[in-house]
Amino acid sequence: MAQLLNTVKLDISPNRNEDKAHADVWGLSANTELDLQMLSWQMRPVQAALVGRLSASFNETDQLPSLSCRSGSYQAFEQ
Repeated sequence: MAQLLNTVKLDISPNRNEDKAHADVWGLSANTELDLQMLSWQMRPVQAALVGRLSASFNETDQLPSLSCRSGSYQAFEQ
């Protein structure tokens, strides 16, 4: 049976209070759904790979290229 793929898009749009916003986006090693009620900085999954860098000024948007992921999988990112 063929795997179904979904597309994930990540972007950044700074608010007026920011001159310029920068973010390194990391994919995290998470094999199951994260419990957001129990998640903490100390208990977060480890960084697995740098997905990309975003940089934009007010009234601009920067977007990473689309990412493909297996349907039903969990995707976890941090900046």
